[in-house]
Amino acid sequence: MSEATSILVLVFGTLLFTLFAIFTILYIAIQKKKQYQHKIEKQEMEYRFNSELMQSRLEVQEETLKQFSEELHDNIAQVLGIIKMNLYEAERNSEPHTKEVLTTSLDMLGDAITDVRTMSHTMNGAFVLQKGLTESIQKDLSHVQAARRINCTFTCTGDEYSLGKDKELLTFRIIQEAIANAVKHGQPNTLVLNIAFEPQHLEITITDNGRGFDVEQKQAEMSGLGLMNMKERVKLLNGSVNISSSVNKGTEIQLIIPSSNADKQNH
Repeated sequence: MSEATSILVLVFGTLLFTLFAIFTILYIAIQKKKQYQHKIEKQEMEYRFNSELMQSRLEVQEETLKQFSEELHDNIAQVLGIIKMNLYEAERNSEPHTKEVLTTSLDMLGDAITDVRTMSHTMNGAFVLQKGLTESIQKDLSHVQAARRINCTFTCTGDEYSLGKDKELLTFRIIQEAIANAVKHGQPNTLVLNIAFEPQHLEITITDNGRGFDVEQKQAEMSGLGLMNMKERVKLLNGSVNISSSVNKGTEIQLIIPSSNADKQNH
């Protein structure tokens, strides 16, 4: 074999090896890209399914709350009102000592009627949408303060704007659940809620001085399902949630909800 032929064979062999290597690399890259796309598509399908499932649950929950709200307002509040009228009549025709007891009972019953009406309002999505986010939150905090004897403080900064019907109602339900969890599990004596209306997002901070908890441990346990549900709801709003807490040092929950303007810019 001549030297020229040997060089030609070497060059041809090198070229074949290089082409084979390039083909192999391209094949592996294409397969990895397909696997990645399949993984992304699967995650998107799971996310859409979970989102639709969560949306369905929320719709059922809203309908249940609406029915319960109407039951409270139309039946229970009316029954309490009739009882109050009967007690008032009994008070007018009673002995001094009995009258004093009835007066106290009337005052307590009046507070109970007010609480029932407040609860029925904040459970009713139509009322929340009519009054707006901040007024609905103030009503809910007023009820918590009166019923639970917790010192509640509410502050609002920035120019208030609407998030849109569905987002605003879901945001209120998330806040309402966070307050209820703080009261039930944290047992605080003070609760501070601040809303900051920023141009691109709504920032909500809920702080209490309750018992607190280990966040990682709570999320790992079944008792952390409430936190997971909150995060799933916030995810539906394209928002984020950050929970800071320590045992015996209270809890702070920070919610970031994009404004309608931010949503339009992202699409």
